[in-house]
Parts: sequence; C-alpha cells; structure tokens
Amino acid sequence: MNKKVKIALIGVSIAAIFFWYSFISLLLSAFGFYYRNEGLVAKEFNKNYETICEIKDYLENQPYDTVGIDSNDYVFGGEDYGCWYVSDGQSEDLETGTVEINDDEFVKKLNNVFKHRKYKIIVKSNNTVYFQLWSTRDIGKGIAYSAEGSDLEIDFLTNSEPLSEENWYYYEADFNEWKRRNGQG
Repeated sequence: MNKKVKIALIGVSIAAIFFWYSFISLLLSAFGFYYRNEGLVAKEFNKNYETICEIKDYLENQPYDTVGIDSNDYVFGGEDYGCWYVSDGQSEDLETGTVEINDDEFVKKLNNVFKHRKYKIIVKSNNTVYFQLWSTRDIGKGIAYSAEGSDLEIDFLTNSEPLSEENWYYYEADFNEWKRRNGQG
C-alpha cells in the first residue's frame, strides 16, 4: 500500500469515528438520556440534602470569590485530587490557581458526591453555590443555592425554578439558548 492510500485511510477512519460519536450523542439526547428533568434533579437533591448543605456551607465560608471543583480530579484521581481552582476576585488581574484543600473531611465529602452521587462540578461564584448533575457540551443542569434568595450567578443560565428548601433552585444553563435569547446567534 502506498503512502497516499494509508493517509487517506487514516483520514477516513478519523472522520468515521467523529461522525459515529456525533450520531450516538444526537441519538442519546433525542431519547432524553442527557436531558434530565427537574423532578430527577429534585429527587437527587432531597436524597443528598445534608451532604450538599455541608459542602455549600463550607464553600460559603471560604475567602475566595470563585471556587471550582471538577469531578474528574476525584473520579479519575491524578495530580489535582484534593484540590480546587480558585480566584480571589480582589484585583483587576484575577489571580487564579490550583490550591490544595487542607481539610481531609471535606475532601472525603467531595469524593463521595463525585464518585457515588454523580455530580460533575461544584462551583461557588460570589453569592451562588451550584452543583451540576448532568451536562452535554452546551447544556448543564443541577441545583443551586443563592444566598439571601438573590439572583443566581451561573454562566449561560436559561431557567431556574425554586425547590422545596428556601433559596435552593433547579437550574438549566444552555449556551445556545442563552445566545439566541441575547441576540448573539
């Protein structure tokens, strides 16, 4: 086989894999596997309410304006296990970085919600702490807490509905819908 044929076969193989992945993603989303609903989110929230509140309280008492914790660092281990990504928000050049969490009990709680409860990310953004349960490339859904019931601070927020507990909400963040609503698409 000559070199041009090998390169063409590799290119066709890569294209086939990309299209297969896209087809499966589209099929799964069409049958609702990616787009969980408010009822399922509320059920998960009620089942884990105590642990979720403990994590929320802990994050609210941190000196950072923004804290992000990614499940991949816990589920798959790696060098950022037991860390969070922070910015202090006090300067014009937001200082950001990966900081080790110095509370083993808190790290165990995070490990539990990520490995056994299937949360994807946990973020504190000023007055909002949110827990993303399901996501695709453009859509995220989960629960959020807003201090004093003020507006939620979640990027690309398109929907929020109050849950049974005060200041807790079901939320949907949909980049494409947000873009369309804001005249950018």
